[in-house]
Amino acid sequence: MQEMIFGKTEQTINQLRELYKHYGYKKYKMSRFETYDFYLDNRDFLLSEHVITFTDTRGKLMALKPDVTLSIVKNAAGEKNKQQKYFYNENVFRMIDSTHEFKEIMQVGLEYIGHVDLYATCEVLMLAQKSLQVIGLNSILDVSHMGLVSGILKATGLSYASQKQMLKYIGQKNVHEIRALCTAEGLTEETDLLLEKLATLYGPFAKVLPQVKKMAITSCAKQAIIELEQIYQMLQIIGLADQVNLDFSITNDMRYYNGIIFQGYVQGIPKSILSGGRYDKLLHKFGKNNKMGAIGFAIYTDLLDSYEVSSKQYDADIIICYDREASIPTLLQLVQQYADQGLTVWAQQGEDQEIRAKKVLKLTKEGLMNIGSND
Repeated sequence: MQEMIFGKTEQTINQLRELYKHYGYKKYKMSRFETYDFYLDNRDFLLSEHVITFTDTRGKLMALKPDVTLSIVKNAAGEKNKQQKYFYNENVFRMIDSTHEFKEIMQVGLEYIGHVDLYATCEVLMLAQKSLQVIGLNSILDVSHMGLVSGILKATGLSYASQKQMLKYIGQKNVHEIRALCTAEGLTEETDLLLEKLATLYGPFAKVLPQVKKMAITSCAKQAIIELEQIYQMLQIIGLADQVNLDFSITNDMRYYNGIIFQGYVQGIPKSILSGGRYDKLLHKFGKNNKMGAIGFAIYTDLLDSYEVSSKQYDADIIICYDREASIPTLLQLVQQYADQGLTVWAQQGEDQEIRAKKVLKLTKEGLMNIGSND
């Protein structure tokens, strides 16, 4: 049973890799280790500052990789203003908040580095949505814009520390704490209501965007609105607008992210399986060409195992039960035939099976017969 689920996960990963290859992305292979100082200097970019460390034979403190994007920016992003497109299939090591234990997490993702224009942004968003569709039919992509959020926060006059705190509350949709911080900082009721609305707005582009336009009170925020409008127009053209929502409670560190950020969800998985955004500021932090930009996303493919268990009504499409007198060449041909059709097929001797299937077939020396389904 576990082998079957693992096989399905691997099949999904291979489909994602082929998808990215079709759009010109090349495979990036990173080292398993980096120096601990590298992650220490960039710990704010990581989801967790906890990393697994060890001392190598030279006495140098090393760390098991907790992130792929940092490695790509450090090692693969060139100095010249040249377009670079990478995809990866890597394992990272992170502490899980719920258990406080380290776990090896499988990720598939891509990075677009270079001149990030409207096309590049839309290509990455399109591939994010196509990736979700590979995983499950019922999916949604939620989009935010750090330029808009940070622009509105800066206009409040809050200190950087208070902006960071407010960003946290917006991400939590915590209206009570937003109001309390506004009161403590002496902000106007109008500003309080603006921030509360920013945190709670959610829905289709066509419905939410007109409301957001009224909130663009700075030139930075207005520029973000223009970009969102352009993206919406492109999504309409390629038929993806109905599968993308606006959600400004999606936030990230203002020191690294400066544009579109997004999360993807698939029905049957209780949390986001895809996360990404534009991170020009991280690129510039590494001394890369300040005319270059970067945008990408990661898919947490370790979540696919639980999805396969919960979302599938059946463990297999077809079970072929065969007796001792059945023709083995015929059985092999049948299994191959169904597998070539993209079906999951399970062959076993006898009718005693614990797995569920849409269709149960029986192969005897007389031939093949349909004996129903197994629930």
